[in-house]
Amino acid sequence: MYSNRRFLMMLVVLSLLTLGLLPALGQDNPWFVYLYNGRDLVRVYQDGTQAAFNLGLKEDVFVGAREMAFSRDGSRVAFCATSYPPAVEGQASLPPSTHVYLRDIAAQTNVLDVDLGSAIACRVGENGLSPDGALVAVGVINYFPGDPAADTSKPAWQLLVLDAATGSIVYELNPQSPQAVSQGMPERGLVMSFVQKVEMDSVIFAMVPWFSEGFIGAAYRWELTSGSVAPETREQWMQFSTDTLEATGEIIWPAVDSNLPARPSMGMGLAFNVVRVADASGQVTTIYHNADRHPAEARFINNGQQVAILLAPVFDENNPGAPVEQQWIAIDRAGRVTDLITDLNFSYLEGAPGGFVHLIYESPDQDPNRSTYRLVYQANGQTTELWSMAGSSDPFGAWELAWAAPVPAADGLSPFTPIAP
Repeated sequence: MYSNRRFLMMLVVLSLLTLGLLPALGQDNPWFVYLYNGRDLVRVYQDGTQAAFNLGLKEDVFVGAREMAFSRDGSRVAFCATSYPPAVEGQASLPPSTHVYLRDIAAQTNVLDVDLGSAIACRVGENGLSPDGALVAVGVINYFPGDPAADTSKPAWQLLVLDAATGSIVYELNPQSPQAVSQGMPERGLVMSFVQKVEMDSVIFAMVPWFSEGFIGAAYRWELTSGSVAPETREQWMQFSTDTLEATGEIIWPAVDSNLPARPSMGMGLAFNVVRVADASGQVTTIYHNADRHPAEARFINNGQQVAILLAPVFDENNPGAPVEQQWIAIDRAGRVTDLITDLNFSYLEGAPGGFVHLIYESPDQDPNRSTYRLVYQANGQTTELWSMAGSSDPFGAWELAWAAPVPAADGLSPFTPIAP
């Protein structure tokens, strides 16, 4: 259900679009980001101009921001969604309904709707679109192991490549595929094909235990034309969270270096203690180490001149009631570290022209009904608020920074400096 405030905001935005007072999507517009609250995308330009668009999701469907792939110009978004019919007492549960969508964001219409039947889980993810938007890759899990109602005529899992123009399946990999068998991929079990990169002639993907605190055990390169599948051993393809500077082809990610000191993890997650970068040739360099806090996220900022790193808190057994702070720092290509932001709540950050944007969640006394979301833009020593919204206790009221348009790289970028051995 929309709040009256959000409904009125959308009416105003649509009116402005109709009158031509907001930039139209698809033109050569300034840089922008998408904010997302589980139902709506809000496009926020560098000058603060805004437009809101609904994704058309059913009430019982939730798709997270990191489960969506945006086209390079931000005009389309691909995602997969599973809807479960409500349980009826005394009746057998009905199977879910799963679809892959490619949506024209401005028109608020689905240009592609592919029915995957009763699959119990699916994922397009952030990297599921080819650079030209012609292919959509999606991982599918068809049933739980041992489910007596499972349709075992289907494979336990699938990796599908769809033609974005027609929705037809142009390539498929599953446990019965000879390539999967030869690589020893699991025949059964809750295993998701986690797409890392789609190119016109290949797909890089990892195999991930699903519905668990799993980790990436193996990654592969699937050559689409020949059908061959080979292990992909480069470290960047074995990560859940990476960021790419498109202009240079560099990729960064937080990692674990067992040869360097690290604090134990607070939960079942990995105790990250370094940040690494791979250049376009695949050469990997460790550029940052922290023995006291866990680098949890890494993002290129300031036109690739720096990397922003989120330092997650560690549990202090001597002071268990201490506030849990999230800290963003920046490291430049010469290895110089500067402080950026300290938050009491988890926050989102993405690179922007000359700096970065930061989505802040502020909640006095941890009361969601008194909370506020603010998107701020920092560049050249200036801070500008581009957008704000009062929070809500509605489960679909939580805002995420879903996507940022690519920025050009600064001229003359040097390689990142490796940490001292």
